Amino acid sequence: MNTFKVVIKNIQHIKSLEYEIDLSSNKLHCLVGKNGIGKTTLIKIIQNFKETNTLDKMSRVNIINDNSKLTYTIDSNDYKFDPFKDDSRFILDCNKAMDEVTKKEIYTEFPIPLGRRFSQYSRLGEYTDDVAAKFSSNTYEENPNELIAILNNIYQDNRFNNLKKVNVKSEDIYLIPLNDENYIREDDFSSGEYMLLQIYKLIKTGAKFIVIDELDISLDSSAQVNLIEQLRMLTGKYKVNILFTTHSLAIMKTMNDDELFYMETIGDETTVKNMSYSYIKSSLFKFEGNDKIILTEDKMIIDYLKTFLDSDNIFSKYSIIDIAGHSQTVDIMEKNKQVQFLGTNKILTILDGDQQNHTNYKNKTDIKFIPFESIEKDLLTAYELGELDIYIIGDIDKDDINRANGRGKKSKALYYSITQRGYMNFSSIITFLENKCPSNTLTFKNEVKSFLKS
Repeated sequence: MNTFKVVIKNIQHIKSLEYEIDLSSNKLHCLVGKNGIGKTTLIKIIQNFKETNTLDKMSRVNIINDNSKLTYTIDSNDYKFDPFKDDSRFILDCNKAMDEVTKKEIYTEFPIPLGRRFSQYSRLGEYTDDVAAKFSSNTYEENPNELIAILNNIYQDNRFNNLKKVNVKSEDIYLIPLNDENYIREDDFSSGEYMLLQIYKLIKTGAKFIVIDELDISLDSSAQVNLIEQLRMLTGKYKVNILFTTHSLAIMKTMNDDELFYMETIGDETTVKNMSYSYIKSSLFKFEGNDKIILTEDKMIIDYLKTFLDSDNIFSKYSIIDIAGHSQTVDIMEKNKQVQFLGTNKILTILDGDQQNHTNYKNKTDIKFIPFESIEKDLLTAYELGELDIYIIGDIDKDDINRANGRGKKSKALYYSITQRGYMNFSSIITFLENKCPSNTLTFKNEVKSFLKS
């Protein structure tokens, strides 16, 4: 199984959603969105492929109607679910038998009371005598060194150093001996510790696609961040993809750019798209207490703005937010006009100069452009024209620059080489670039200051 795709029509709050995940990537997929947007419904639908009565069994009210449809595409195989009425309820039925091998590669985990880990308590009780017998005779399996290291790294202590594993009826069960007569079995661990054990067990089963609703439950912010580091290591080692939902800003901030996915609904269409942390934070949390907000497409623009704003104290209180990417930045500004998730603050968007001829951005008073194509690209142009020779005393990494594919990557390679070798710092680069276009620079600075003073 390399790809998993599902097209959803008219199930609970979701009118229309097409969700696809590349399972050849073997990585973390962090799914975030506002409450009630449909994250848990999506996970139930993923589980429904494995257990086709999931939507009926796990929902308190009937979330299916006569217009509901599901189409799963696993690699090149399609499985279509259409509604039929059973007494007073609508139920979805598949047009063909589900692939059993694929079903075994998918695991989902929900919070209490729906999570499968909570159903394990009673079953573990059936093994009490067997576990006690193995404990009494010191009949343990090999030391679970990997799991011990993972738990110690997450909790930053050594409480699991004496963790032991016994195998009862082909199932691994973990315990910590207290003395010769007593031990703590895994179902007596804290809820957070027990959840981590179950996730580890799922990974060790050889699952290809593990889905966890509300990963952050029962873990403090420090443990959450450490958990992400450990899970990222495990996805690569065991060739598994882990999709999880969270409301934790600590976790969101820890994710790599390609690991964060935002779920939102516009009109009747719900989407799941790869988005930056700044975009998601701006969408989910209002910025209160600021009269003005400036949105930028990258962190370097923020650094540039600070060169001439930090020294001026005449402005009202403002925030500068890096959204990452010009289209996402403008999108945030336009959406705020409708739903005001950034509050009622006045907003200005600032983009690189290479976007000023963009059809959607021209002639908009709430979008301004820095006086350079971009700081890095203008620096590359000056380098190619020989204008930086007086600054560069030694040899820069010309091979790295020449190997870079595309102008954007070449400009970043040059910027890194110049700043890391100490030929020019950010301040001297800005001074150099501003001196090349003094009139445009003055106009830009006055526009920004005018916005902040208004």
